[in-house]
Amino acid sequence: MINTFSTLPFLPGLWRGAAEAPALYDSPTGWIDFSGLAQTVLEAKNALSSPQKNLVFWLAEARNDSVAGYLSALQAGHTVAVLDPKQRQLAELIATYQPHCIIAPDIAVPAGYRQT
Repeated sequence: MINTFSTLPFLPGLWRGAAEAPALYDSPTGWIDFSGLAQTVLEAKNALSSPQKNLVFWLAEARNDSVAGYLSALQAGHTVAVLDPKQRQLAELIATYQPHCIIAPDIAVPAGYRQT
């Protein structure tokens, strides 16, 4: 197994080397271990990579894929605004700030953005 923990330097040293230790749990998907989380973050980080730092809106839900999206945006060096996906002013915030990327599991893709 490849050690991908170097891509997650913010993990406490105590978890380094414990790739199979549980990292996150959500009821739809169950447990994800640190190795799986690191791999998911690395893949998403590569998709978010760009030459400059960008604003990323993360529509937060307490789910494994949502947390991985947040961590990947941070790892890619972007500024992340954590927002409630049910926020009434969401469309106004998107129009005002025009984020480079919106990480939003299970919601409609806003106009002007493409789903990846």
